[in-house]
Amino acid sequence: MTRLCRGARIELSNPDGIGKQTSFDHDASIYWAPSPGAHEMGGAIGAKWCRLGCERVLGYPTADELTNPRCRCRRSRR
Repeated sequence: MTRLCRGARIELSNPDGIGKQTSFDHDASIYWAPSPGAHEMGGAIGAKWCRLGCERVLGYPTADELTNPRCRCRRSRR
């Protein structure tokens, strides 16, 4: 999360009228909803999430990005 400290923009309401988002430098954003809370979204995963409809279609992220030797992944809940 250290990389998110710079370049914070204004907090915006999401189109669903429920959650909020704040964008940062380095292609990262924090998405927040009452449940599941605040989680980082960005990079290739964030770009794909947005192409597929963001929170309106896929729901909000339920965890920060997970890394293992084979892939980078993220959980979302709808």
